[in-house]
Amino acid sequence: MNWFLNMKIGKKLITVALLGVAGLAILGVYLLSEMGRVYTAANYGNINSVPSLEAMFHIMESTKTYYTRSLRHIINTDHTAMESIEKQINESLNKANKWISNYEKLLSDETDRKMLEADRSALSEFVKAMDGAIQLSRSNRNDEAREIITQKCIPAQATLAKAIEEHMLYNMKIADEGSKAASSLYGNAKMIGAFVVFISAILLFAIILFTSRTITNPVNNCVEAAKKIAAGNTDVLLDTSRKDETGVLQASMQKMVEAINALIKDISILSSAAIAGQLATRADTSAHKGDFGKIVAGVNETLDAVIKPLNVAAKYVDRISIGDLPPKIIEEYQGDFNNIKNNLNILIDAMNNITEVAQTMAKGDLMVTVKERSQGDKLMQALNIMISNLKDVVSDVRTAANNVSAGAREMSTTAEQMSQGATEQAASAEEASSSMEEMSANISQNAENAQQTERLAIQAANDAAKGGEAVSKTVVAMK
Repeated sequence: MNWFLNMKIGKKLITVALLGVAGLAILGVYLLSEMGRVYTAANYGNINSVPSLEAMFHIMESTKTYYTRSLRHIINTDHTAMESIEKQINESLNKANKWISNYEKLLSDETDRKMLEADRSALSEFVKAMDGAIQLSRSNRNDEAREIITQKCIPAQATLAKAIEEHMLYNMKIADEGSKAASSLYGNAKMIGAFVVFISAILLFAIILFTSRTITNPVNNCVEAAKKIAAGNTDVLLDTSRKDETGVLQASMQKMVEAINALIKDISILSSAAIAGQLATRADTSAHKGDFGKIVAGVNETLDAVIKPLNVAAKYVDRISIGDLPPKIIEEYQGDFNNIKNNLNILIDAMNNITEVAQTMAKGDLMVTVKERSQGDKLMQALNIMISNLKDVVSDVRTAANNVSAGAREMSTTAEQMSQGATEQAASAEEASSSMEEMSANISQNAENAQQTERLAIQAANDAAKGGEAVSKTVVAMK
């Protein structure tokens, strides 16, 4: 049945229609044949029985007329009248013979033929007897003629009438049998016709059902497959072996499923690669046809559109992380990528501001103003604290320097006093001698003051060095 399954749907329908027409044609031929038989049987009475009965009737009437005219001839004594009656007698006899000849064309069977021969023989005997009586009547021997009629003609006429009657009954029997045969044929034809119609209807229904199944089953399979695909289930396997339209439909849908699965596979690969951070992974667009290829190309282009600004952002963040502040991003991006660009530019501005603050501080200007950008701006808060601490260090250094200066002045005053005391000592030896101990004490005190001044200077120098180191570290950290 593969040849039928592989036929196109139109050819299948045409085949089914032709089978139906052929079945109807066969049924019609059979019914016409049976109708012909029924008609032949039913019409036999019209074309044979009725004409046969009609011929028998005319034969019987002609013989009666012949008999009646023969009797008139016998009772008549006028020769002229007798000649006229003889002509009438011959006409009746000729008419009877004519109808017997006509009947030969209507013979039904051998029995009918034999009965016709019996009719003809009985008529011949009857005519033979009547001819004897008529000959006596011509000689006006009427009494002898009447005697022949009584002894021969009447029995012969009775035999003839009986033969004709039996023949007519036989024709009626044949007509009745034909009617019964027609009725029987009609009944059989009706029964067989109904049976044939029933069987033909069943066969035709089976063929139509089978043909319908060959069409609807694949279509239903395609419908179920379409429902699965619509629900996101591409686990579909269809029969692609058939060559008709449904086979082509199933093969096309199977190819569509394979194309969708290939698309899903590539999209899954791209998704997994993106999750794994492998943003350079791309799908092969040549493996997909038509709009499926456009979808894959669109995904690749989407990844390109995502990766480019991300790479720029990563590059900028990397440069910022090592203290290399890049210029602001001037390229145009769309949507959230533009927000990332704007945020990076804000970060670059902020780092530039912090660098300027640090550079200003490195130049010794601690009067710079640092504004906090938010309550969580720990960097600016730390810079403010550092500037405040540096100001304290510078103030301490200034105080220490002032102390050193005051100690130096005190040492100068003491030296001057020592010089004046030495002069006075030189002027007055006695006073020097008496005040040696006091001078020695003063010298010791001056030496101690000098040492204290030296310690203060060293401490101020150390504090200044620490302040400079702190400023340097701050500048480096800000860079």
